[in-house]
This record gives sequence, structure tokens and C-alpha cells, in this order.
Amino acid sequence: TEPLRDYTQGVGHLPIIFTGFDAVSSTLLVASFKKLVAFRNDKVFPLLSNVDDEFDKMRSISFDETSLHFAVTFSPGGRHPGISHRLYRLEVDDDNDEVRCIEMAQWLTDCQMSSTMWSNCLFSLKNSLFSVVYNEDKQRFDAHDWSGRRADTMIHFPSSAVVAAIRAVPAACDTRKSIVVLADKAIFSIAFGLSDMAS
Repeated sequence: TEPLRDYTQGVGHLPIIFTGFDAVSSTLLVASFKKLVAFRNDKVFPLLSNVDDEFDKMRSISFDETSLHFAVTFSPGGRHPGISHRLYRLEVDDDNDEVRCIEMAQWLTDCQMSSTMWSNCLFSLKNSLFSVVYNEDKQRFDAHDWSGRRADTMIHFPSSAVVAAIRAVPAACDTRKSIVVLADKAIFSIAFGLSDMAS
């Protein structure tokens, strides 16, 4: 076995809020509240930072390995006075041994609360990317089509439980997902499907 490896090289100062991995390129993504970095071939690639990318704190990150896209939920501050979400695409350049990310879209809200980690999930369905996030202000789940072809959908959350995590789970048919919600005292499931007509 190999010795234990410290990717932070003994200088980690902020809690780690996310890790993701692309098995094809052997790229590890690691995020704190203030930075997102990629590790590949013993090199560190800074992808996002609160100073360069104009945000206060990252509250949640969800990575879709099939499309190499990730969605980030940001606290109020920086570019936008409310909670905001941005979609990025991870790019791995094998020829030059570089890793970078490109901002693809943003989804702005008027929400202000961020006492929890603002769980989100990103998933692909019928060649489009969708996010479902827990809206703490309104106690509901908001679903967003990143292509802009469908209007946002809201689902009331009839519980006082604290939402800890949200995951999209494949369903029997390719036009549906089950959104599994882990709360502090229960587990919930939301059926997510696409109709033939976009609104």
C-alpha cells in the first residue's frame, strides 16, 4: 500500500465542502467555502476563488460526471445580492496537461437565507441539464432547466426538517428521475419528470 497522501500539503485552513472525481481523466475536484481546485498528475489547478470570481461563499456544489458540468450555489454577496447558482463546464486538456472550468450560465434568486448548506443536485435528462435546490426562504424545492426551455418549477416542502442533501436517482424510464432528499429526521422522495411540451 501507498502512504497516506495529504492533498492540502498540511496547509488546509477551511473546511472541505465538496469532492468530485472524473474517472476518465483522473481529475479530483476539492472545494472549500472560498476555493475550488482540481488535482491531476500531481499538479494543482485553481478553478474558482472568491476574489477572482466575485462571490462571498460557495454553499453547495453538485457534479454531473456524465457531462462534466457542475453547479455551484453561492451565498448572497459578490456579483448578486441574493442566493445565486452558476453552471460550469470542466475542461481537461490532455495535450497541455491543464484543467480549467468555463462558466456556462447563472440562475439568480431573491432569496437571502443561507443558514444551511443550501443543498443542490445537478443531473442530465433527455440531453438537458437540470438543478433541484432547496429554497430555505420559501421552504420549497426549486427546479431549474439550464437550457432555459422550461420554466422553473416549485415544490412545497411540508416539513420543518433540516435538509442535509439532495440526490438525483435514475428511474425506470429515461424521462424521469427520483429526487431523494435526506433531512435530519427523515428521507423524502420527489418524482421529477419531463412532459412532451416545454412551457
